[in-house]
Amino acid sequence: MSINTIYGFLSDSGLSLQTSIDLTGSSDQGFGYLHGEALNYLIKKGIIRDTRSSRLPIVENEKLPGSMSIWFDQNRVNLDEISALTKTDIEHIFNIIERCVLAQQYTDFNIEEMLTTNTLYKGYVANSHQHDPNITTIKVQNVKDYIKNVDLHNYVGFDYASENVTLHFHIWIKLSAFSEEYPYVSITKVIPPYDPALLVDGNAVLKSTNLDILANSSSYIFNTTDNELATRDQNGVYSFKVKYIIGETYRNLSFALAYCGNHTPSSLDCRSAIKEMFKSTTGIADEELRLIFPDLFIDSRFYIVPMWDIYSQLVDRDVYNSVGNISKLLEKARIIFNDVEDSFRNTHLELLLNSQNKMWSVCLPDQLNTSHMSILEQHPTYVDYSAQSVGWKYLTADTQEFAGKLIRIMAVMRGETTSSEFVPVTEGNKDYLTFTAGESEYYVLTKDCYETLINNS
Repeated sequence: MSINTIYGFLSDSGLSLQTSIDLTGSSDQGFGYLHGEALNYLIKKGIIRDTRSSRLPIVENEKLPGSMSIWFDQNRVNLDEISALTKTDIEHIFNIIERCVLAQQYTDFNIEEMLTTNTLYKGYVANSHQHDPNITTIKVQNVKDYIKNVDLHNYVGFDYASENVTLHFHIWIKLSAFSEEYPYVSITKVIPPYDPALLVDGNAVLKSTNLDILANSSSYIFNTTDNELATRDQNGVYSFKVKYIIGETYRNLSFALAYCGNHTPSSLDCRSAIKEMFKSTTGIADEELRLIFPDLFIDSRFYIVPMWDIYSQLVDRDVYNSVGNISKLLEKARIIFNDVEDSFRNTHLELLLNSQNKMWSVCLPDQLNTSHMSILEQHPTYVDYSAQSVGWKYLTADTQEFAGKLIRIMAVMRGETTSSEFVPVTEGNKDYLTFTAGESEYYVLTKDCYETLINNS
């Protein structure tokens, strides 16, 4: 059973020097105060407040003043589990957080021992304590107004389990780290290139001087975008193209998507948001919408990572090995998919061969997929046949499409041919070539990016 994760930010007035009432002044040291653009990441703001009557005497056996609370996005958690937290649960959770945040001179081993042996931290799941390696020293004032130095990590994490609930907490303390690392992006508004009701009315569009109505799409988007930005704080507006089919004509239409987050929304999120916009504003059925905007029904993404460095060098060529060491493959997958929880990676990781060069690839579904979590489940007839093989005919039509594109994209990535068929995409620090087949899209990691990630690990 997967554990629900609360990604949140720790608000702690004890981490600001009490030299100014205004926290945006010299008292704000970059820790324990969520404000500005990063605050907009949380669309429906929720707060878990510290209900303890007293903080723990941790900093040189003295308590810090002020209060603590956890800020999170209610749209991203199971609120029933939050509601199930008792007063005792909350007190124990904040004891654990304060102990992990204010580690001070103690090692991780020492803190683990305290968390697992002291009843103040009841509910802590053994060996679940984690933090980033970065340390920043700031000044704090204890309740006696003495100024002390404390060493802080950017975030802390742990599992908590009681009779009512089991949760994983990933709590940032440093504002800049939260701004850069918070994983969620929320699309707050879809701005179509024209009136949605007209876009789904094929007859009206075809009568409008051969699609000339779309010539005004830019002004329509810009006017609507200005109104949206005037009424709500956003972190950005992203342009996303979708194939549009009316009659015998098709073109790519750009939609503007206002979003909150530290990076642009994924294509899966974009498609889902645009689809929901059309359904809510026009009432169109999925079957009709699929004929007009087929791209909107690509609702699954898979990451394919070729093992570019697993090969044998012969005199005249390199040969990719058909025997792979499982532990080595798993270790490389852990390095590449280092932003995915172990439980998800271990459950969904798949191995794949392609006929273009017989190279091993490790494959993982996007955690946001709604319908498919396995390439094998979609393509049970897939075998690494080439189109010239006699076995090719035994692949279903959908699988032939997938296999054919996989063959061609591998040829492009090895520099054996060129093609405009595949779309380059950069996501975070990773570069891909992408293609779509059936109801899924596939992101194939480039060789240069793979080697950089492996060599820097």
